[in-house]
Amino acid sequence: MNEKKPVNVILQVVFAIIPISDVIACHKIQKLRVGLLLYWAGGAVVQIVQFFVFFGEGYYIAFWEFEARLPESVVLFTILFLILKAIVMKKWSQQWNKQYDLEIKN
Repeated sequence: MNEKKPVNVILQVVFAIIPISDVIACHKIQKLRVGLLLYWAGGAVVQIVQFFVFFGEGYYIAFWEFEARLPESVVLFTILFLILKAIVMKKWSQQWNKQYDLEIKN
């Protein structure tokens, strides 16, 4: 298990944005299971919502037999999801550091 020591909040936020390192960032603050559930299951939900609700058939491009979403819709939801991941990681890292400070005082 990890040593309980404070983490650098800025680095944790950067790690949360990078795809594989978000797992490492969650592991450092002992939120791996919740992080995986939020980031991966949340990402799947965002894709489903994007696919079925917001963008109808008018937003699709047909290349012979391949249909693809317009790039701006994909970019928009990717940016929104990365912002959400960064906000959550910042909150979790600050809670972790506060918990560490309370343990030292006791």
